[in-house]
Amino acid sequence: YTNGSCKNEGDSGPTTGSRIYFGTCILPCCRCNDNDNQRNRAIRVPENLKQTNQTGEIIAIKECVMDAPKDIDISVHSDSRTYIEGLAKHLQDWEDRGFINVANTAEIKATTVRLREREAMTKLVWVKGHAGTEGNEKADELANQGREKPQDNIDLSVKQDFTLTGVKLSKVTQFLAYKAIRRKKMQTKTYRERMNRRATKINLGRAQACAVDLCGATPSEEALWKSICHRDFG
Repeated sequence: YTNGSCKNEGDSGPTTGSRIYFGTCILPCCRCNDNDNQRNRAIRVPENLKQTNQTGEIIAIKECVMDAPKDIDISVHSDSRTYIEGLAKHLQDWEDRGFINVANTAEIKATTVRLREREAMTKLVWVKGHAGTEGNEKADELANQGREKPQDNIDLSVKQDFTLTGVKLSKVTQFLAYKAIRRKKMQTKTYRERMNRRATKINLGRAQACAVDLCGATPSEEALWKSICHRDFG
C-alpha cells in the first residue's frame, strides 16, 4: 500500500511525504519492532521536487516498486486514481504526446522505467481512501513521519532502453504544440532571469503579504501566477 500527502500545499513552505506499507513480517526477526516489516517506510520528498500531494503519491509508487524483488509478483494498492489509472490506462497516450501538459513528468518516467525493469507481474490496484482498508490506513499513519523527517534522496534517473522520447506526430495538435513551445521557453536562461528580477520579487512579496492580511495564509509564488489567469480577474 502506498500513499502521499502534502502539508500547506499551495502555500509557502509546503512539505510532502510518501508512505509505503508492505504489511507485517511473517518471519521472526530480532530487528523488527512490534513485528513490523522493515520495508515499511516513511519518505520525505526533497525540496527540489514539487511539493504536492500528487508528487508524494507517485514517489510512493516508484519507491515501492524499487523495494520489491523484481522476480516476484506484486500488487501495488493506492488511493490515487490519477496514477493508478494513469499508469495502467493512459501511459501510452502520455508517451505519444511526449508528456506535454502532464504534471510530474520526471517522476512518472522514473516510475515507468522501474515498472518495465521488473521481471514479474505488477498489478496496480485503486482503493478508496479513508474507507477502513487496513493497508491504506496503515500507510496514512506514516504521513506525519514522512513530512517531518529529513529529506530523502529520490532517484529519478531513467534508462533510455525503457523509455520513449519525443512526440508522435499524429498526436500533435495546435494546443499541444503551444504547450511544448511554452514549456521550452520557460526553461531558458532569459526566462528564469526575468522571473527573478528584483521588481518581480517585490511585487510577489507584496501580494503574499496582502493574502496574509486578508485570509491568514501565504500563497506560493506558483499559486499567485496561476491566479492571474483566473477568469474572475479577466
